[in-house]
Amino acid sequence: MVVDSVAAAVAALQGDDGDAKRQGLEFLWSQSLGYGGFSDSDLVRIRERGGIPPLLALLESGGWQETCDDLQVLLRLARDDAESKVAIREAGGIPPLLKLVKSGTGSAHSTAARALRMLARDDDDNAVAIALA
Repeated sequence: MVVDSVAAAVAALQGDDGDAKRQGLEFLWSQSLGYGGFSDSDLVRIRERGGIPPLLALLESGGWQETCDDLQVLLRLARDDAESKVAIREAGGIPPLLKLVKSGTGSAHSTAARALRMLARDDDDNAVAIALA
């Protein structure tokens, strides 16, 4: 499978093929870091195509590198797309992020903390959900 678009990456994340999931995550990760001209409309596409739940699932099941890459994509979504902030909360994203803040190490710990900070910024509902979790 060639992953060369947001649509293909989200489809790969939603599938059962572990290699395809990794390729989808790698594509979104590289794009979220600014490689390849990732835009705000790409963030909307991730959310609209159902990409947030499989990204959150990877937080629970991925290895260290997958978790760090996954967190970078979630951080970008939380930072740059207000509707994605809501979608991350509604999909149950706050508890796994808090778990990584409490028990993660290195960049997983710090990126999860930044993602939570971005989720709470300018979003009172998320700030309350984080405080209550």
